[in-house]
Amino acid sequence: MALRGVGAKPLSERGKLDERPVKPWEVKGLSRADRVIAFCEDLPITAGKLAGTQMRLRAWQREFIAAVYAEDGEGFRPVRTAVLSMARKNGKTQLAAALALCHLLGPEAEPRRGLFLRPDPRPGGKAICQNGGDPACPPGA
Repeated sequence: MALRGVGAKPLSERGKLDERPVKPWEVKGLSRADRVIAFCEDLPITAGKLAGTQMRLRAWQREFIAAVYAEDGEGFRPVRTAVLSMARKNGKTQLAAALALCHLLGPEAEPRRGLFLRPDPRPGGKAICQNGGDPACPPGA
């Protein structure tokens, strides 16, 4: 194992994840929507009461993903833009964050592709991500 600098000790085994031979969204035979759903449900929840568990999509979230990522007979996605509007505390932010990750580093990722998420600009609007030095989340977002 490589050292991190002069006199540095090797990294410990703590915090390392086992490599999986096949990720859930890379299983053969999945449709585009099924790959997105599998990716989202493989994401860990890192904060709150459910920290340490995997994300589970609700039925309406699955239906929304299936409608947005449906393919026509030629394999093209007819829906290019989707808007979701509903009351607070229904899982919109969690779904938007999961889909953003899906497009940044999951099965829908494309090189040099831009991605924009717009939280509610009104007072009291909640930011989807907060910059803690993370380059994927711009300051002020």
